[in-house]
Amino acid sequence: MFRLFGVIFSLFYTLTISAQTDANALHFWTDRSPFSPSYLVPMTHASLLGRMQQVGYEGQPLSFWGCFSQYKPKLRSLFGGKTQFDLAGYTSTVKIDGNYIFSLGSDNDRVNLGLEGGAVVQQKDVNKISADDMDDASLYDNNEVNPNFSFGVEWIHKRRIVGTEDGETTVGISAKNMEDWLTRQDRRITVNAFYLYGSYRRPTLRMLHLYAGGMMQLYDSDRLQGEIHVALIKAKNREVDAWAGGISCRHSLVGNGSTDLIINAGVALGTNLYLGYSFDLVVHGDFASPFSSHEIILEYKFKDKRCHADKSTYYLMGGK
Repeated sequence: MFRLFGVIFSLFYTLTISAQTDANALHFWTDRSPFSPSYLVPMTHASLLGRMQQVGYEGQPLSFWGCFSQYKPKLRSLFGGKTQFDLAGYTSTVKIDGNYIFSLGSDNDRVNLGLEGGAVVQQKDVNKISADDMDDASLYDNNEVNPNFSFGVEWIHKRRIVGTEDGETTVGISAKNMEDWLTRQDRRITVNAFYLYGSYRRPTLRMLHLYAGGMMQLYDSDRLQGEIHVALIKAKNREVDAWAGGISCRHSLVGNGSTDLIINAGVALGTNLYLGYSFDLVVHGDFASPFSSHEIILEYKFKDKRCHADKSTYYLMGGK
């Protein structure tokens, strides 16, 4: 299985380097970890994600993101680490964070409290700076390091709907990249963002589940974006999903506004490995163009008999 994981990671890396919305909301409907410090997977868990924006455009934004975490049921706590790499034009940014989550309540009705903290590093490649920018002295601060932290709260409620299957409601709020709370406003590297999100997953007949969710995002205190998502999920059994497909609509109020259409799909590769893909196209507004964005996510959940599986912790392809 680890050899298979390595092969798929190589393919994943090749695809992502060959092909900018919010870098923290990457593939939101498959993994909440990029934007939610309180997203808890109750087992040992690793994921890799890559996003290519405006494919075919010179200087296209490129993002990589990864995490590893382990849940300790006796402590009701999750310990993990996250890293993110963003490249846009002449600027590259690296974030490294530790993550801690404490879970309150029962399996059917619980609240997760999450905190992240670490550092963000920004580098500028002066060889890529255009002549129009040469008078800006700040561009020659090639390396900059700042502290960074994020926090969030998530409520998850489960209720029996069909046979032995539960309907799941999730509501959460998170604050990401609160770097400017720790450093001067004019020296910050990242843009702070607030997220309010919710979802409902309802089982029906023949192991098919219906999913609907939405999210509001506020960036830099004055840039608002919202999205809604619906999906159809085929469950393999009570803990594992075979496949899922969905569609999202995202609208941004930046400038005169823009609207994105996003198509998502996911499939289980064996028992522990999962692959997801999304296609994002701006169809209306200031940023409408023939350039599309692509995203690939790999997720591996290690077998751990000490931890229970919980479908409510995984949106699009379900708990494993």
